[in-house]
Amino acid sequence: MQAYYDEGHGFVECTRRFGFTRSAWNKAIARGALDVPRSLSDDRRRRHNWAEVQAYYDQALQ
Repeated sequence: MQAYYDEGHGFVECTRRFGFTRSAWNKAIARGALDVPRSLSDDRRRRHNWAEVQAYYDQALQ
């Protein structure tokens, strides 16, 4: 899989060819079985600071 990735195929192409999940991809990177630059392997889900969100709405209600 490393060779396929190194040829220029991205995460989506690798999953289609090798049939694994995002979780398996991240675990392979974490244990060193797959060498992917950090910026490309970051978890892309949105993360929110819920305390800041609540403070914003609390301030708007005043």
